[in-house]
Amino acid sequence: MHVQPVILLVCIHLLWLGCSDKRTASDDNKKLSRVEIDSLSKVVFQKFSISGDEYKNDSNCLTFYCCRNYDTTTLIQIKKHEQTLSGVFYQILPTYHRFITDYADRNTRLLFFEGYSFTIDSTEWQSIINQAKLVLQEEINMNVLRVTDGNTYGLLYNGQIQRGRTGAGDVIFDRFDRFLKDSFLDEFIQARKPIMHKMAK
Repeated sequence: MHVQPVILLVCIHLLWLGCSDKRTASDDNKKLSRVEIDSLSKVVFQKFSISGDEYKNDSNCLTFYCCRNYDTTTLIQIKKHEQTLSGVFYQILPTYHRFITDYADRNTRLLFFEGYSFTIDSTEWQSIINQAKLVLQEEINMNVLRVTDGNTYGLLYNGQIQRGRTGAGDVIFDRFDRFLKDSFLDEFIQARKPIMHKMAK
């Protein structure tokens, strides 16, 4: 018994649609995983005990880091809540480490860093995001020679990741870094005063 040509064509068409749907779903999954977090950012987060598996690159969280070899490495993360913004700021001082993988002890991966947490008014969010968007929309050519003592930058926000380094977008990243310091980070550092203990009588 011969299969009718029409039925055969319908079967082939259904098979093709099934394969096409699987390919599209697979491509979508790749896109989703790609924008969540990149491998370098995950490494930087882990140095500051921020789990890359738990971190979500969404519209309520902004993360900016600058890895400076032979200078202070910094990372700031700001999260938006209903009424406030909460943040945390970390830094690795060159007094103890020359770069982010220069461990005090390699066996235990001992890394000394310091930082502080803070809360700021939610009205600051829009100006922070506006400045971040200027960085995210920049077209940065990463095909430049890597400098041994150069800087590496990363900005993550709303499913987007912008990377840069010395000679590749460093000016706009430094401008964003300066904006954050002028807006509130420098003020918090100035407020850091040691607690004085009363002398025993």
